[in-house]
Amino acid sequence: MKLTKKVLLCSLVVSNLLVFNNILGNEKIVKASEYRNRIFYDNSGKPATGWYDDGKAWYYFKNGKKLTGYATDGNGKKYFYEGKYASGWFDDGNAWYFFKDGSKHSGYGTDGNGKKYFYNGKYASGWFDDGSAWYFFKDGSKHRGYGVDGNGKRFFDNGKYANWWYDDGTAWYFFQDGVKFTGRAKDASGTKDFINGKYASSARNKYKDGIFYDENGGPANGWYSDETAWYFFKDGYKHRGYGVDGNGKKYFYNGKYASGWFDDGSAWYFFKKG
Repeated sequence: MKLTKKVLLCSLVVSNLLVFNNILGNEKIVKASEYRNRIFYDNSGKPATGWYDDGKAWYYFKNGKKLTGYATDGNGKKYFYEGKYASGWFDDGNAWYFFKDGSKHSGYGTDGNGKKYFYNGKYASGWFDDGSAWYFFKDGSKHRGYGVDGNGKRFFDNGKYANWWYDDGTAWYFFQDGVKFTGRAKDASGTKDFINGKYASSARNKYKDGIFYDENGGPANGWYSDETAWYFFKDGYKHRGYGVDGNGKKYFYNGKYASGWFDDGSAWYFFKKG
């Protein structure tokens, strides 16, 4: 009888040990994804790499840590910040770029400087099609002011060549295709003749307010006869200083070749016929 009880007792102990060991064994096999010492482990017990839901949100992990840097997922190569697709300005180790959903952004976006147009993660500068039309951008904004493109120096307004009266910071000028206009065109006052963005004078080959105008109504430059003598003019005034004509570089005084002693701005020299 005692022997039977001992056998039964031993059997129960062994049975309980087997069940307990089986539970422990199952725990090792069916481990849930979890953080341990700030490392996130997947359900195989290894540090997670890839997209995982940590119970709060989905994150992209690398070696158990929320990734900051480049990696490739089902959407291709992306830049991540703390396990999420980066959006905004980030230094990727080479330079600062503006990202949207993990990609260097091309198109309109908003940063601390307001609405900007980006190309490949940088402020756009130059001609770009924004989806509605082509515009000339500078530092991400449709440019207003002087800029240089394939056609040379131009004046822009709202990303387009200027075509009207604009103050360029020095004076008001009439522009056509971004250039100070010379020729005949219409403005608010009607059809007018323009010289270098200004109204051409009604004066032709004569003085007006102390300025000598050429045959086109613009301030004379070069040799002109004022009906008393021939003079070399610059911007409508008889020139004093160095200038270039058909005979090369010359020194002028009151519109004539200098002859005698003159200070040319660097020293005194004796000139003969300029």
